[in-house]
Amino acid sequence: MKAKIIKSATPDVPSATPVFAGNILPSVDFKLLAAASKKNGYHMACIATKIYLSAPSFNLVGDENADNIKKALEQQHYQLFQATFLNTLQRIIQDYVIFGNAFFGIIRAKNKKVLSIFHIPAIMCSLESKDNMLILKQQFIGKNQTYYPFNSEEGLKGLEYIHVKGYDVENPYYGTPDYVGAIPAISLDESSKQYNIANFNNNGIPAAVISHYGGDLDNATKDDIKDFFNNEFKGIENQGRVLLLTTDNPEEKIDIKTFDKEKEASYRGLRNDNRDEIFAAHRVPSSLLIKVAGSLGNKEKDDIRIFMKTVVEPIQESIENPLNYLILPAMGYENYKIELGELDFDSAADNSDFFTKMISSNVLDPEEVRAELGYPPRSTENSNVAKLANTLENIKKSIINGV
Repeated sequence: MKAKIIKSATPDVPSATPVFAGNILPSVDFKLLAAASKKNGYHMACIATKIYLSAPSFNLVGDENADNIKKALEQQHYQLFQATFLNTLQRIIQDYVIFGNAFFGIIRAKNKKVLSIFHIPAIMCSLESKDNMLILKQQFIGKNQTYYPFNSEEGLKGLEYIHVKGYDVENPYYGTPDYVGAIPAISLDESSKQYNIANFNNNGIPAAVISHYGGDLDNATKDDIKDFFNNEFKGIENQGRVLLLTTDNPEEKIDIKTFDKEKEASYRGLRNDNRDEIFAAHRVPSSLLIKVAGSLGNKEKDDIRIFMKTVVEPIQESIENPLNYLILPAMGYENYKIELGELDFDSAADNSDFFTKMISSNVLDPEEVRAELGYPPRSTENSNVAKLANTLENIKKSIINGV
């Protein structure tokens, strides 16, 4: 027996710096993702929910000048692009949610100070490796645009971009959206709708089975039955029509069994399975899309809090980080930070019930509740009326309870 020494293989680890020249493709084609974003109602609802909850508003935090700087930033942005700063952030987040990639464009003054940001639509873009640098190519009708990395020498002379991406284990250059595993379910759900009539209506499952016992049908009767079920059995215009079959033979019977319920159950079951898979891939709680806030139970609220913590907050951080660590300092606002807003899922119904109990138990009075909710105090006359009404309500309860 002869021994043979085999040299261990060197793992193929992609370099952070491009080592080749040419166009770089994402793991999932952007056009496929864009098309899928419009084909399914559940998918569209999940996308819209993530976008809105990630950026219902934004604040600039810092010192006492933060509000004035925010107003100036918003005004300048609108003058440049005829769009609000928040709307631009929401479009960037929309790309990030749909494509797993988003691109900030940078506008600088002649002194190289950053003036504002703009949205570079990801659907039009691709990365290209050139001279050990990742440049961004934007292609649209009649014009091609090249963007260079933020703060690069080439970018300062031309156009700059900042790339925000999710992590893709197979592609170090692009991100991949978190729902990508549900794309087959999205396609299947679309097919189930498009082919519901063709595939479920007399194709995959017959509409009915006609069984005849105890005799023979002549050809004319067979033709009448076929004509009825083909032409006069379905449709609103045929509502109430009846096929009358008679025979002199008491042993002769006809049994008709329809399968409408089975077809409907099969169709609904398929759509429900697809819906659940799409929700799971997006990690959006179904209660967030189906129920109104006032009807949410404690478990459902816990599910929403987990969703906010594990899905929405990471999206917000991905957008806030380039704003706060790259863009704002380049605008001269090193001591300020942009914070994307959050929604409070404690419903008005919950608050109303809580404050009603606090007033009825004399823990708070109506004026203290108004102050807690941020409302100005009522006039003295109205306040006295409210206190009198509360006193009368307590007296009424005492009488009812026999106290």
